[in-house]
Amino acid sequence: LMHCTGISAGEIRMALRRARDEALKPAMVFIDAGGPTRIEGGFTTTAAAGLSFGGALAGALVPSAGLNPETGTDTWAEYEVDLPEGGRWNLWIRAQYVDTNSNSFFLWDPDQPDAPRVLGNRIGTYHEWLWEGPVAVELPAGRSVLRITGRESRPLESPVLDVIALVHEYAYVPTDGDARRALAEP
Repeated sequence: LMHCTGISAGEIRMALRRARDEALKPAMVFIDAGGPTRIEGGFTTTAAAGLSFGGALAGALVPSAGLNPETGTDTWAEYEVDLPEGGRWNLWIRAQYVDTNSNSFFLWDPDQPDAPRVLGNRIGTYHEWLWEGPVAVELPAGRSVLRITGRESRPLESPVLDVIALVHEYAYVPTDGDARRALAEP
């Protein structure tokens, strides 16, 4: 039984009938991979190269040169991101690959520059957009810089990085709908 002062039982019943059960989503930040703050070496954006990839949600980052794990770290794109809170964030990428030999990037870690972390590297799923991750990162509140470096490539073809997502909860996987909504916001 409920009793609320100042509201009738009928008003309570009507409010409960209108109530919805919706899962709350964690804090998320989405980055258009086609808009890096800085690029160095053998990366370019699809806009600069005059390329487009069907199904992309945003601009995209693509290799413009042949890359491998030894030389790829000299190629990078940096993204500035403003985070509402510090702590553990899970980094996800939305990417597309054409084969096993061009299906990943590195996430450069300034605390361990000689041990970049692999982003992607899915084997067997090609020519479709995938959410890959998570890679856990500790980031402070406010402005941070993420550096994506090259690992392997087919110039102007693969891998293609469309969206970077930071999610402040381990169990949640970002969706294309989440990214569309976030990237459409001013």
